[in-house]
Amino acid sequence: MAATEVEACNGKPEEECFALKRPGGPLDAKEKLSGVPCELACVLMLAGGVHRSLPPGNRVILTARMQVYDRLAPNVSAEHRDSLTTIFTDQFRRYLSEMGIGHELFEVTADRAGGRYVEVPASEWARLHLVTQ
Repeated sequence: MAATEVEACNGKPEEECFALKRPGGPLDAKEKLSGVPCELACVLMLAGGVHRSLPPGNRVILTARMQVYDRLAPNVSAEHRDSLTTIFTDQFRRYLSEMGIGHELFEVTADRAGGRYVEVPASEWARLHLVTQ
């Protein structure tokens, strides 16, 4: 994950910068690495892009086992929670597949059930289609 720094916004207040970006269209900009790793939400947003890029030095980290918790209904049974986890995992897999992301992305995390996190090395990003050329 990175912040996008728009050249035209240098030295301008936030309101003025927002007005410059509001009409849309191309702007000269560069990415500033934030140090925050790209996790599942980041991967899902990245997958929806036509041109996908991650700045050099970024990290893609996924949890080895995804769990769905409902903060509004914390007392649901483990069986119901496991069922939701399965449903959402299948939806994520389908979405990533439709966006052209390699199916191995989820398989890698499933194979490492013993570990807490799985880092997808930068050398694999292009092969998995997380980034485009």
